[in-house]
Amino acid sequence: MTTVGDLPFNVYICSGMDIDTDGTAYASLSTDAGSELYTVNLQTGAATLLGGIFGSPVHSIAVRP
Repeated sequence: MTTVGDLPFNVYICSGMDIDTDGTAYASLSTDAGSELYTVNLQTGAATLLGGIFGSPVHSIAVRP
């Protein structure tokens, strides 16, 4: 793994990350706003919020092909 960029927000826990067959990376992150699902650009490290994750705590994620 190599650091490719900083995130513009605090991340307390990365509960999981997976990469889809099309190369899209998804990450479940705990931030100041709560648990959220992001896509992550693997070239730049930029994260794009997809939405909040509500309910039970997330322990891992997996993308189903």
